Amino acid sequence: HLHVRLSGICALKAAKGLLYAGLSIEGCDEWREQALARLKVEVEAQILSDGAHVSRSPSQLLEALQILLDVRGALNSAGQRLPEFIQHAIDRIGPALRFYRYNDKRFGLFHGTQKCDAEFIDKVLAQTGARGKALESLPCAGFERVSKGRTLLTFDCGESASAPYDQDAHSAALSFEVSYAKQRIFVNCGSHPNDADWRHALRGAAAHTALSMDGYDACDIESHGGLGRKPVHVRSMREDSKQASLLEASHDGYVGLNGYTHTRRIYICEEGNDIRGDDCLEALAQPSNPVQVSMRFHLHPSVTVSLINNGAEALLRLPGGVGWRFKHNGGALSLEDSIYMGEGTQPRKTKQLVINGQIIDIYNQFKWCLRKEG
Repeated sequence: HLHVRLSGICALKAAKGLLYAGLSIEGCDEWREQALARLKVEVEAQILSDGAHVSRSPSQLLEALQILLDVRGALNSAGQRLPEFIQHAIDRIGPALRFYRYNDKRFGLFHGTQKCDAEFIDKVLAQTGARGKALESLPCAGFERVSKGRTLLTFDCGESASAPYDQDAHSAALSFEVSYAKQRIFVNCGSHPNDADWRHALRGAAAHTALSMDGYDACDIESHGGLGRKPVHVRSMREDSKQASLLEASHDGYVGLNGYTHTRRIYICEEGNDIRGDDCLEALAQPSNPVQVSMRFHLHPSVTVSLINNGAEALLRLPGGVGWRFKHNGGALSLEDSIYMGEGTQPRKTKQLVINGQIIDIYNQFKWCLRKEG
């Protein structure tokens, strides 16, 4: 017999199918026990201590939760004992899934995830009983969330997913998204539900509110779909007070290419009306050739944008008239075309702010800020 090694969500689905067969076909109790044993192995491998999925994908976490809820329901209907590991996993996943939801009750666009239907997410979460405030951190998955006033920022500052769970992982080191009330401002470009070419294109760093160097990503996406070269050392820290929050993270994904370590600091204060960023690139030795740096800030399609002050700043206008001003120090600011695949199968046209610069020094710093007008 041909043995196929399944992993990730596919392995959970297969175990659920085997369990259903063991529960519904008389004399097949052995299948039920095999299924529960496999589920235990997969849950331990895939569901992290903070409740996130090992793929770091909100959509895969939602799928895993649906499977475990189905398993729980099937066992209860059959009058079978529910293993503790299943309920414990459900209890962890609920708060983690709520972490990825924004004020519009839909998901952030990280690692192959689209926004998803808010009502559907509500129905799934209602079965977990998860309540209370959303988590501020997913330390195992490597995500931070800051909510100040009506502003929400989510920061991807963790290690890349490892094989075999990296087939949908994006090269999105130190990317982030910003929303105000129910309106998204800075976004990642998203993903496509079924088109392989679009999915591949949207996995690159250029499709994220992130930084790239000489056109290279912090991670290489291999032909087999997994990640090749990627950061080895990733660190992050967070400091909070009533007035402000500071997020800081760094990675060495570019060290093998040009020697530079990237550190991104994001400071949020004044009830979320003032966001300041600091991107530092530091090397142990001066590179032999100048390195091109591009920092991209993709905008949601509903945000209108124009360059002002001779192209030195940008004015962002949200639906309803709320304005934000984007400033920077270091490099040159440009306004370029972009696309948005936050939902559905048709890409929407949008814009992106790009800071381009050349570096040759051992230490280089680019600063930017986003401030609410008025």
